[in-house]
Amino acid sequence: MKKLAIIFIFLSSCASTDNTTIKFDREVQTFTHNDFEEEVVKSEIKYFSEIIKPNHITVTKSNIIVSDRATKRHLHIISKENSTYLGQVGERGQGPNEFLSFSGFKRNFIDHQFIVYSMNDKKVVFFTIPQELENTGTLDIQPDSIINLNEVDSEITYFEFLSDKSLVSKQLTKKEKFVQIDFRSGERIKSWDTWDGMLDQGDIPFSISASVFQGSLVSSPDRKHFGHATVFWDLIEVYNRETDKWLRLVGPDQLEHKFSIDNSPGYPMHYIEEGNKIGYVDFYLGSEYIFGLYSGMPDRVAHGTKVLIFDYDGNPVKSYKLDVPAIRFAVDENENTIYLIFTEKDDAGIAKFKFK
Repeated sequence: MKKLAIIFIFLSSCASTDNTTIKFDREVQTFTHNDFEEEVVKSEIKYFSEIIKPNHITVTKSNIIVSDRATKRHLHIISKENSTYLGQVGERGQGPNEFLSFSGFKRNFIDHQFIVYSMNDKKVVFFTIPQELENTGTLDIQPDSIINLNEVDSEITYFEFLSDKSLVSKQLTKKEKFVQIDFRSGERIKSWDTWDGMLDQGDIPFSISASVFQGSLVSSPDRKHFGHATVFWDLIEVYNRETDKWLRLVGPDQLEHKFSIDNSPGYPMHYIEEGNKIGYVDFYLGSEYIFGLYSGMPDRVAHGTKVLIFDYDGNPVKSYKLDVPAIRFAVDENENTIYLIFTEKDDAGIAKFKFK
């Protein structure tokens, strides 16, 4: 693995300027597949007829939670102990205890609690699962509380909690890249990094940079680290709040990302050209290690093919080559287990394996 100050340059066609030079001007550590000790996974798999179009997965102390784009309710609950299906929660709708869509899970503060986010109506919804549940099909579990982020900052889409009072958000149209916000008052506390130098801006708005380098924000359990892994390029960025230093990893394929800027809707859009490959489809910051669910596949058929593990110095630790086409993953550090949600021939399943 190499550590160097580097400018990655690639070309993009633009509606206003052809052959615009795009650059990523940051100090990075590069690595390849050969830098890892690789193990081919043999997963323990169970299929669930109740799950139709899964999209995300997380775990609590006792349960697995899976989001679904096609069922009556947003979420399925499955017992970790025996993989028993327990039922659905999360009402679809615009009522006080309902939400329109499911956009992702957020780091929980309590063992039996999980947090979901609806991007369409900017709601953060807190649930607590009773420790004793029976298979009733539809579970009567209502949200503990709901936060409406529209009242805090209309820019918030990608975010993660940094404490029980503040969150870090990735800015979409402003120069600042990450900003810490008090999610009760809306007060801006601190900002980190900018979009400058990630793309050769010129007349290109910052929203294009945010789109090119999009990826969900996550934080470590102690909130010491936060960061993201990008979908359209194989880039990981992790910030250490104690040392005020960034860890930036590029690899394992150093993907080329080709795109154009489309002005036809009346505002600039990041338009992905055919032939690109996808980088990271999911990301997790653990207590000791960094976990990335990596694809490396063409964007039309992309799914996770490997779980890559690094330490917080950026050293490659282990690569797990998957035996199922993973959509997302969940990491249970207490049990050294990784859970994968996948579909195969229209059947949805959950796979799990132990990691060392």
